[in-house]
Amino acid sequence: MKLVVLDRDGVINYDSDKFIKNADEWRPIPGSLDAIARLTQDGWRVVVATNQSGVGRGLFDMASLNAIHAKMHRAVNQAGGRIEAVFYCPDTDESQSLCRKPAPGMFHAIAERFNVSLERAPCVGDSLRDLQAAAAVRRSRSWYSPEKGRRRAPPATCPKRRRSTPTSPRSRRRCVNDRPAFARFALAQILITPPYSIVALATAPLPRMARYRVISGWSHVMIWLARVLLDIDYRVIGKENLPSRPSVILSKHQSAWETLAFQVIFPPQVLVLKRELLWIPFFGWGLALTSPIAIDRGSGARALKQMAGLGRERLAQGFWIAIFPEGTRVKPGERGKYHEGGPWLAVQCGALVVPVAHNAGLLWGRNASSSDRAR
Repeated sequence: MKLVVLDRDGVINYDSDKFIKNADEWRPIPGSLDAIARLTQDGWRVVVATNQSGVGRGLFDMASLNAIHAKMHRAVNQAGGRIEAVFYCPDTDESQSLCRKPAPGMFHAIAERFNVSLERAPCVGDSLRDLQAAAAVRRSRSWYSPEKGRRRAPPATCPKRRRSTPTSPRSRRRCVNDRPAFARFALAQILITPPYSIVALATAPLPRMARYRVISGWSHVMIWLARVLLDIDYRVIGKENLPSRPSVILSKHQSAWETLAFQVIFPPQVLVLKRELLWIPFFGWGLALTSPIAIDRGSGARALKQMAGLGRERLAQGFWIAIFPEGTRVKPGERGKYHEGGPWLAVQCGALVVPVAHNAGLLWGRNASSSDRAR
């Protein structure tokens, strides 16, 4: 695969010291759209990696950023080109995020998304930080803007572990060669899960909600360990819009991470899941006591009837219901088939729907394990 990574501001469109805050301020540099079209026609796959700290600074919101990128996509398409994907980091310099260039986080995400090595992929940027990010993944070819850049970037090193204030946007990743950290996380899981399962089993006589609060503590511990040992953190946008009554969560499904994090982020909830998951030793036993809606996918209409009945019961008991409409984990940027069961359940139960999008799969993918990558 021939893949080229472009910066956005100063490469595709004119840059501004006051930031590009809306679609009206986005103006393509003459020749840039034609260049992308020629790359596309020559078989190159064009990807954009751009720092957008204006989001983190509160200068514009995600809706404005999406509108800018929609305009860029339309302009490129009209010129005969195509941008495969846009990777952006909304974090500020102060957050010391590992996704923000000159850190290589976005480039690692691109490599994982497209399943390619970037060691020899060309990149184009207009600043020194673009070249530093390129150097961190050992690219052989980089181009720069003479006004901002220099021909050679200093060697990239593994960024030191660091924390952000609670109000700072965060998106972090340990260097991929930090195997001891992943080993410690895996060891912690192995040591904690069996005894916690015994605690979970001991909650069987308790009411459903009491059982949930005890058992979900395991997820809280795992998310805490991920933050402490792996520097994995998250940021929630729009939490203030959550309904005040139990609702149905319809979420993208990219990894195992969100199944744990949702128990920290949202009110008490139950999962709609395939019953086979309850057969997993330790994990499945504890999961069964959280009162999930476990269905037999092969039973057709009977599964829908069962889901509706249990759904009404769980909502009445004060639980939210979390569903992954795609039914399986899907890579970031890709779209699986959305099944109708989730919306159908919400209608049958008279519940509100809370749609959730996230990007956990960029760094904690479908086949990731505790010793692999995570986000």
